[in-house]
Amino acid sequence: MGFDYCDVQRTTVVIPTAIAAEYPYSASGEFPSGAGGERHEQLTEIAWIAAKTTRLRLVTSVMVVPHRPAVLTAKILSTIDVLSGAG
Repeated sequence: MGFDYCDVQRTTVVIPTAIAAEYPYSASGEFPSGAGGERHEQLTEIAWIAAKTTRLRLVTSVMVVPHRPAVLTAKILSTIDVLSGAG
C-alpha cells in the first residue's frame, strides 16, 4: 500500500464501552475514536504487526511510562526490536 510507518497509539489501559459524560478535550464533547472497550494492548499489537511485515516501521508515539514497569517495558521493546529484524 506504500506506507512507510505505522503509529500505534494505545496508551489507555481500559476504555469504557459507553461514556455518558462530556469529554472536555474535544470540540464535540465526544471521546476520540468513539467509546468502546475493544482496543488491543499497544506492545502486543506492535509485536503482531512486526511479525507480519518486513518493510513497515513501527512507532509508539505515546507510551505512559507509569502504566508499566520500566525494566520489563524496556525488555519487551528490545525483544520486539530484535525479533522483528529491526534491531
